[in-house]
Amino acid sequence: MAFDLNNYEDVNSRIKRFRETHIAGRITTEIVELNVKDGYVVIRACVFREHEDVVPAAIDYAFEQRSDRGVNRDFWIENCSTSAIGRAIGLLMPSDARPTRQDMEKVERLATQPAVEVDLWATAIPAVKVE
Repeated sequence: MAFDLNNYEDVNSRIKRFRETHIAGRITTEIVELNVKDGYVVIRACVFREHEDVVPAAIDYAFEQRSDRGVNRDFWIENCSTSAIGRAIGLLMPSDARPTRQDMEKVERLATQPAVEVDLWATAIPAVKVE
């Protein structure tokens, strides 16, 4: 995979940029779906320009899977929350690249793993609950 991680903003930088622009803003996250047995989580992040805003200025989602090694062995839910926040801020306050550095690190990790063949016709895909 030919990309330079230095060309992508990390989530912490996005949060700092958001806080500087929207001093009274707020960020919320919620677990939309959690399956501990299968090891995946979907998290929704909402970004509000002002603390009192009822309707979020931006909403985005992230998906993460637990792994048997690395940071996603123990912190897969936290990583998902961070990713969702970075994606939501990216919608409200775009930067040069839509994906965050963390998103691209995930792409890099997945690119080094061997491909697994899956028969999609024989696989049940769980429904994602959306509010």
